[in-house]
Amino acid sequence: HEGAAQRVEETIVENMQEGERKSNGTLGVIGVGTIAKATILGISETSFFDNIVVSPRGAQNVKDLLTRLGSTSPGSKANYLIPAKTNQEVVDKADWVMLAVLPKQAEEVLKALTFTKSHKVLTLVATVPSKSILDLIAPCETLCRAVPLPAVAERSCVTIVSPKGEDFTGQVSDMFDLLGGSVVARDDDECAILQATTCLMGPFYRMQQECMSWLKDKGINQKIGSKYLAGMFLGIARDSQTAVGRRKQSSKEEREDDGKQGERQHGPFEELVLEQTPGGLNEMCIKHLEGKGCFQIYRECLDAVHGRLTNTK
Repeated sequence: HEGAAQRVEETIVENMQEGERKSNGTLGVIGVGTIAKATILGISETSFFDNIVVSPRGAQNVKDLLTRLGSTSPGSKANYLIPAKTNQEVVDKADWVMLAVLPKQAEEVLKALTFTKSHKVLTLVATVPSKSILDLIAPCETLCRAVPLPAVAERSCVTIVSPKGEDFTGQVSDMFDLLGGSVVARDDDECAILQATTCLMGPFYRMQQECMSWLKDKGINQKIGSKYLAGMFLGIARDSQTAVGRRKQSSKEEREDDGKQGERQHGPFEELVLEQTPGGLNEMCIKHLEGKGCFQIYRECLDAVHGRLTNTK
């Protein structure tokens, strides 16, 4: 994944004549929690911004970032990571402002800040509609939503961005393409549907935990078991990604596929399920879990999360 992200960045650079690459200036970050920290770490491996100004919110994460990055990155740029004393200082020094506070904090934080029309705001705040954010950052009219996950720190995660068709969304998409890839959602509604699936990350870790517990009960030590489980599930995820890639062998086919998966006999994940050996161990586990209603419970989880994201449950 890192190699792919590096190739994307190299292609962008190669497609621009020497000296003509447009700088994106300074990124300001308000709220340096886990996701913002991961995003900053990923960005620091690129040359997308000249520097990053970070807010006093999340002081320990800021301290950790300074320890890991120093103040010089990338290419030994001086004053790359700049701690600010106030949120307004972040806004005043930034061209792009990334908002990464908790949803319950968003209104209070934004009401206290003054934006200009030239600012570009990237919100990572779930459950707060874009229209509400725009009302709070006026006269700024440029807003994009993104849903990065922790793996952006290693530049190996696909990120949802929205809304589709806006110039700034394209710029944000370009940035996240350097951090592992992006998909563009039509609007807040479509973004929320896609975002609901990201909340299966926790259950995935919980499944790994249960697998490790079972292995320990059978006499496997923690070091060997955890190394195997992490590597084995990574291999499965890569096989899944390869299966999706096989379905997009040409740009024409990709355009035809967009939004029309229902017209196919089988999607890539269905094909992977069908590949399991009849009467084999994997098919046995699938049938056992189906019989317990496991996969229906996944759907119930997705419905519940989507309801929370859209304030309908």
